Amino acid sequence: MVVPLSFETIHETARATVTLTDPETGDDYSAALSAVWDEQIGRYVLSVDSAGLPPGIYELVIPLGNSETVTLRLEVGERE
Repeated sequence: MVVPLSFETIHETARATVTLTDPETGDDYSAALSAVWDEQIGRYVLSVDSAGLPPGIYELVIPLGNSETVTLRLEVGERE
């Protein structure tokens, strides 16, 4: 997912505030997150590596660096 330019501040100074958790257990899966700068589009691209995540619902919290925060629910299913 492409995040706004204001995310650069968060990525550089408060990366730990970008979280991926299991809302039922509170378990933290933030290690599955990565953010890389894409020169072609001039923005960070945030990715979730779901390969190591057990099936379930996860909550992704992304502070945007402009006093706004986005919270998304992601569902990871069984591998086919």
